[in-house]
Amino acid sequence: MACQECRTALQNSLILDGATMNEELNSDQKITESFLEVCRWAYICFTYHEEIGAGLKKIRGVAGEPRWRSRAAPYFFHDLSAIMQEYTLLQMAKLHDEAETYGKTNISIHYIKEKLNWNRDEKQAINSIVAKMTEFYKRIKDARNKVIAHNDRNAYQDNHRLGCFIAEQDNEWFGCLEELADRVSQKFLGVPYSLSEDSFATTDVNEFLQIVEKGIFSAR
Repeated sequence: MACQECRTALQNSLILDGATMNEELNSDQKITESFLEVCRWAYICFTYHEEIGAGLKKIRGVAGEPRWRSRAAPYFFHDLSAIMQEYTLLQMAKLHDEAETYGKTNISIHYIKEKLNWNRDEKQAINSIVAKMTEFYKRIKDARNKVIAHNDRNAYQDNHRLGCFIAEQDNEWFGCLEELADRVSQKFLGVPYSLSEDSFATTDVNEFLQIVEKGIFSAR
């Protein structure tokens, strides 16, 4: 519950009305810190999904089926992957929210582009990064609007594909996000920034998978 409350508090602090924005996020530096936290959380979610997927591929039999399928949680890992994928895409999509929606201010790439104080050359570079990221977002926007953020009746009943992207395009999106985050950090905090800095996601996933694999096969 403590972790859930922490995430809720963070989310509440990132979506503020106009009056609260002036009181609580009254400097580009504070906004930058919030933006970097949002970016880092999206990257952590993505890393968990990618690393767990890659790790499970190592726990497979000759025929390509997981060796644990017949005994150990036959549907759990499939559902876990779907949950992580959906949640990761949601974090990515939220970063594409408009700077303001329905009187609320969102910490997003559009807020960074439109509201922070950039000179002409910096603005051009930021616009270019955001444009590249938006090209990817177009591939997942329908899925975000109809099945990730909402339960659109027609989308569920028609069962049509709502979006897709090829391998590595998501990694390229995070590469752009890291470039944007680094530019923002250097401009307003005076230090470089890396999404993977201080992230123990990969190490934790590897430890988790080792425990899972030992437990599964010791029980066989």
